[in-house]
Amino acid sequence: MIDNAKRGNPFLKIALYAAAFNIILTPLTSIVAVFFGYIAIIAFILYPFTVKSVWLNFPIAVALIPIICILSCIQSASFFDINSIESYLLSLICLISFYLSISKENKNDMLTFNDMVNVSYMLSIAFIVYTFGGFDFSYQDLGSYGIKSFTMGLGNPNGVSLYVLFVIMVFLLKFSISKTKSKKVFYVILMLVMSYILIKLSSRTVILCAILAMLVLIFHKSKRFVKILVICACLISVLIIPFLIYQSNGMSEISILGKVLNTGRDVIYKDFLNSLDLFRIIFGQFFRYPLTNLHNGQLSIFASMGILGTVCCISVWFYFIRRLLHIENAYRRIAFAFTMLFILHSAMEAMSVIGTVPYSIFVLTIVKIADGEILLHDEVKGEI
Repeated sequence: MIDNAKRGNPFLKIALYAAAFNIILTPLTSIVAVFFGYIAIIAFILYPFTVKSVWLNFPIAVALIPIICILSCIQSASFFDINSIESYLLSLICLISFYLSISKENKNDMLTFNDMVNVSYMLSIAFIVYTFGGFDFSYQDLGSYGIKSFTMGLGNPNGVSLYVLFVIMVFLLKFSISKTKSKKVFYVILMLVMSYILIKLSSRTVILCAILAMLVLIFHKSKRFVKILVICACLISVLIIPFLIYQSNGMSEISILGKVLNTGRDVIYKDFLNSLDLFRIIFGQFFRYPLTNLHNGQLSIFASMGILGTVCCISVWFYFIRRLLHIENAYRRIAFAFTMLFILHSAMEAMSVIGTVPYSIFVLTIVKIADGEILLHDEVKGEI
């Protein structure tokens, strides 16, 4: 039986289940949901710092992030808000924890693929109930459900879409290792229902990523396909930035899935461009943009920590890609390709690459499958 060790680091497992309970309970009981939100964040932060290899060989790129952040804070001190101290600290610590977790392997993890499947079942049931039960996933302030920072995206359809994408990815992996036709049909039905919910949420980027995820399952044996996906994901996430910044008002007439291409983000980008000078380009403006979602992951990191912080974060992803680009194991290659889809997603939203909880918890679990740290269920008798 291939599975993870029964004893080991429990924090990623705790973070994943806590995040799931938070998402599910947010519309029902805010007090309990907030409690699980705190647990998810604390466990996510503790996870990499309890890995022995981190302290034995602390990644230089990640070690530089707090130093760069301090310089960025000095540069943007005029925007400091005493009431936002908790937000500043959580944003920075979660970013560091996320990139530490990607940088270092942890072969002694309690989280198993079965846990990911269980969480996916829980989330899929909740999304089905909420979708057909009339819950409104549209943009809204969920203050009535508790502290907004712990609503985990339920007031943002793009956030919910990322959770649905995670569920689809897990079901695709489960489909790939299922040996009986009945199981395969079962997971196809689940994925079709999740796809319907995804269409209802109208997140265009996530719908594209979901379609590509299904193509990955078909073409994962082609190393050329995976390489093309890697190149496209990395280039698009960066090259789309000028398009985002200079999008014209004329694009407000172009609509896809009921949403116009120009959603007013150009105003945000114009303010950002007008704020730049040489030092802010180098060090960023952390107090003004504390890892704020500028609807592009690399741009959000650049706004917060300048070109230096952006290079540090990109170098972590570069190392991850370099060590896994030629992976031979089939299901790890599928998970690696799925990780690249999160990079592609960061072209239009930042939450998948800036350490935001719980999105980064879901991204990290897929990363750990690609790294071979989370093994698939005992149905795997070798490579698929």
